[in-house]
Amino acid sequence: MVTGDLPVIPETSFTDFILPDIDSIKWVVGHDVYVKSDALSRILVNAHWYFQPLRLVFLLPAGLLDKGYDWVAKNRLFWGKSVDDCAI
Repeated sequence: MVTGDLPVIPETSFTDFILPDIDSIKWVVGHDVYVKSDALSRILVNAHWYFQPLRLVFLLPAGLLDKGYDWVAKNRLFWGKSVDDCAI
């Protein structure tokens, strides 16, 4: 289990393999790369106990979850985040 902050690593530091060219969150475990809702569901496994009930949402079909992820990402200005907040 991860304690503390998750490391954020720039994509340019990956030299062993190429990450998919997709504008989304990416979660890398070894040589496995997870994107969009799949990455979020795997990150939630390592979250604090009070976030664990959110994992029930990920019982929905992956296609529906990815559409929801895309909608939230596209409308992040509504949620109070600027485009620059997501840049690394």
